[in-house]
Amino acid sequence: MSDTWIYYADELHAPFALRVDVTRDDAFFRQLLDDEAIIVTQPFEPHGDYEYEGAITVEGRPITLVFVHKGMSNCHAISSLKATSPITEDEVRYIRQVMRENAREIPGACARHDQIKRQPAVLKIKTVRTGPCSSTGQRAYKDGPGYLGESSFVRYWQEHAPEWPLEWPNEERDAGLPFDVLIAGCLAVDVKATFREAAFIRLTPSECRFRNAHIQHHAIALVSLDLTGKCKFIDLYTGEALRKHALEDMKARLTQLPVLEWAGEENPSPKEEFECPTIRDSVPMVTIDSNTGVPSWFPLGTYAAEPDDGGQTLHFRADGTWSVPLHTALSESGSFFLRGRCVVLLDRATQTQASCAVLHGEGRVALRAVCANAGTRARPLWHLA
Repeated sequence: MSDTWIYYADELHAPFALRVDVTRDDAFFRQLLDDEAIIVTQPFEPHGDYEYEGAITVEGRPITLVFVHKGMSNCHAISSLKATSPITEDEVRYIRQVMRENAREIPGACARHDQIKRQPAVLKIKTVRTGPCSSTGQRAYKDGPGYLGESSFVRYWQEHAPEWPLEWPNEERDAGLPFDVLIAGCLAVDVKATFREAAFIRLTPSECRFRNAHIQHHAIALVSLDLTGKCKFIDLYTGEALRKHALEDMKARLTQLPVLEWAGEENPSPKEEFECPTIRDSVPMVTIDSNTGVPSWFPLGTYAAEPDDGGQTLHFRADGTWSVPLHTALSESGSFFLRGRCVVLLDRATQTQASCAVLHGEGRVALRAVCANAGTRARPLWHLA
């Protein structure tokens, strides 16, 4: 059989040259493939002049993988990935998404595959790794991929199914509900926007609780966007296994659904639900100072909380320091460093962790949340001012 390419030439990048330390190289490949459904069964070892070969299982099915890298003149830079044993299209899509998400947590690493030909017939569900994303400022919120996806779905539905009216509670700002659109009072649609092909989606704990309690009333609209933010196509999924359905099937389903009875009991507030993200020790620590600078996805400057949360501001400076003015005579401050997309804030006096934050990219840059020390109330949600 012919090889199946999972990532093509120059779609993979590592923060270091390969073939210098093969143990480090194997650890890097394992980190890219880190997932509860993937088990590395054979270490990745040099194979020929330009390859590392290893083996994994995906949900128990064995697959042989080969990472391909460039030659010495190009610093043995990692470039692509292929499967040399039988592999399904869904397994290719799953491995791509796992590697893409894991690469975001490794400074200097990248896994990108921009083509979206179609989305899968069945979507898997995972829970989010951190707390819910904040609503950014008015302008930024409507520029974000979440809003673009929801507005695209609303236009699509109003054009193709106008006989079934909808409510869009997030039109002006995120309402904090475990769904985004309610159709005819009986079908709650959670809209997920993506710039990439998707093997699975991530739901917050409150979204999972709502789905489990009202599964017959629940649907996913997966909106595929191009890199300019324009809608390419929309896929609709329902049922326990989240299978793809045609629009006409969704209309037929609506004729059989009773009115959704939900009083909000499955939807705790974002502040109650948010947990400080786990910071993996395996992810390298990156210190910040005026010489090293910061990654392009982390703009320095002032981040502001919503007015309802007191309108506090959080300042990040090029010298690697942060501060939160409390009033004219007092402020909290210290230094910070990065671990992947986590920003760890150190207290100035004790040099212990004062709080942590998660940077949210993918078309908009915002701080998801900041957790204060134990014993004090959770920090508000922040956006770039």
